[in-house]
Amino acid sequence: MLALFVVLMFAALTVRLWYLQVLASDDLVRDAQNNITRIVETDTIRGKILTSDGKVIVGNRGSIEIRVEEDKLGDNPEAVVSRLTRLLELKPSAIPEALADLRYYDYQPVPVDFDAPRRAVYYIAEHARRFPGVSWEEVKVRTYPMGDRAAHILGYTSPVYAEDLEANKGYDQNDVIGRGGLEQQYEKWLRGEEGFIKYEVNSAGRQTRTLGEKRSVPGKDLIISIDSELQAAAEEALDYGMEQAQNVFDEETNKNLLADAGAVVVMDPTTGAIEATVSRPSFDPAEFVGGISEKRFEALESKRRGQPIFNRVTQGEYAPGSAFKPFVALSAIRNGVASLGQSYDCPPTYSVPKDETTVFHNWSDVSLGFLDVAGSLRESCDTIYYDWGYQFYDRYYGTKDAKDPAEPLQRDLRQWGFERPTGIDLPTESVGNLPDDAWIEGLYEVGEANFDFNIPGDYIQMAIGQGGVLGTPLQLATAYSMLANGGKCVVPHIGTEIRDPNREDKPKALQPRCKNSRTPLPYSQSDLQYIRDALVDVIREGTAQTAFAGFGGSIAGKTGTSQREGEQDFSWFAAMTPAEQPEHVVVVVVEHGGNGSETAAPIARRIVEHIEGIESDDFIIGEAID
Repeated sequence: MLALFVVLMFAALTVRLWYLQVLASDDLVRDAQNNITRIVETDTIRGKILTSDGKVIVGNRGSIEIRVEEDKLGDNPEAVVSRLTRLLELKPSAIPEALADLRYYDYQPVPVDFDAPRRAVYYIAEHARRFPGVSWEEVKVRTYPMGDRAAHILGYTSPVYAEDLEANKGYDQNDVIGRGGLEQQYEKWLRGEEGFIKYEVNSAGRQTRTLGEKRSVPGKDLIISIDSELQAAAEEALDYGMEQAQNVFDEETNKNLLADAGAVVVMDPTTGAIEATVSRPSFDPAEFVGGISEKRFEALESKRRGQPIFNRVTQGEYAPGSAFKPFVALSAIRNGVASLGQSYDCPPTYSVPKDETTVFHNWSDVSLGFLDVAGSLRESCDTIYYDWGYQFYDRYYGTKDAKDPAEPLQRDLRQWGFERPTGIDLPTESVGNLPDDAWIEGLYEVGEANFDFNIPGDYIQMAIGQGGVLGTPLQLATAYSMLANGGKCVVPHIGTEIRDPNREDKPKALQPRCKNSRTPLPYSQSDLQYIRDALVDVIREGTAQTAFAGFGGSIAGKTGTSQREGEQDFSWFAAMTPAEQPEHVVVVVVEHGGNGSETAAPIARRIVEHIEGIESDDFIIGEAID
């Protein structure tokens, strides 16, 4: 029995020895090598963002970031957190709130403070046993030399979260990632590549020599189309215009205009390059450096506080009002609803045919006489457009059976870019709405419409940019750009070049193109020129005449006033300058700013004066007519 036991023991030892020497040898060698080497990652520097005139709008600086690994805080984690909180002079809730952020993995070091003083780091190092699970890193954080200028398009950076690691290859738990705006859109260029140094260490864990190194590669710089001086002028003009409007008494609501939010976009109509973009209210992008609290982020999103972080240029969906009329007029001409050789009566009211109890009102309570198509734009006559809208309805949708599936008015308006993403190089944009049959049927199915097809009123209101029509300021600027450039498609964009700051290579040009760039819009150049000339008359003798009194430049434009139930009017103005061969399109909207002629038009004038180098301190509140 003993002999048998000895034989089995020798057999077991032999098998184990064979396993270690043959089957497990590679693993053991690898483990041994790992025990004597250490790999330390080296951070990279994120690329800068520069304006078209070479000014840094987003840069970098160094910062000391304190991190905590919750599962390594030891037997008394509360004491460690309390000690660290006092040392860093943080609010008592700051570190627990950071550690409770579900966006981090449990084992992931969580940033709890940045710009920590070096004395704190020295203290933690000298008293390491009192701060288990606490570490620090020298990191690069973003700087904003221009403050909150163009804040809504920049985006921000933050540590990667658990979902980022699952969705993006090549990131680890200590990386940062771009979120929102240009930071997210151009992440692959701005990010750069991290490096590492491989050390040999002894049994005590001390480095004895360097075994290898891969240098980090800095991110590339992004050049954007924003002109810093024009951006500043547009921001100043909008801020000043809103301030002036707040002194205007609104007879409809019996109180001064609120003028509490607004947007401006300036665009090159030949290339689609965005030269300035403003959204108000705004925020300071520096608030995101080192992480922003959930409470503060909720405040930036709060509607009660005006949603400061909301980009009204690309995401604000508004009824465009009469600024929409040039595109309705062109569709009316194209489809034979209107003719350039004919005049149309502009009475103060319009009664719906076959339903004369339903009446729509013009902005003027007196007759403006007979007007041709140009005059309808110059005077912004609503009643003429009501009738054109009804004719579109009657011709194509008089009955459910007779409707034309092409819905020609909506088809034409979509060709100008309405109810379509513009394709701007930002992560999110709204698409707006055109009230077609599909939209009506959707409302009917959820009980928000009485009929599952359009009624005359839907078309009548659509013709003046009201009712179910919604568009963003960027969509309107894109449409006016196409009108300005002879009907050629443009894609609005902000990024223009990618440059390697350490090399002399030719920059990589970013020039988005339309998919249908060889197919201009189906309008004759003479019809487009006719509309552009009509918009010059709007400035000289039409609804924008008082706002541009004494103006020394060349401009074409259209006023717009839109309504929301229970609110003060929204003020619009869309401009092209110089009128003869437009190089800039300017679109302005002011929420609760009254008529387009009294608030948005003077703001646009101030921006165009900057563009054309006209020195003027005048800010003329226009006559409140449309």
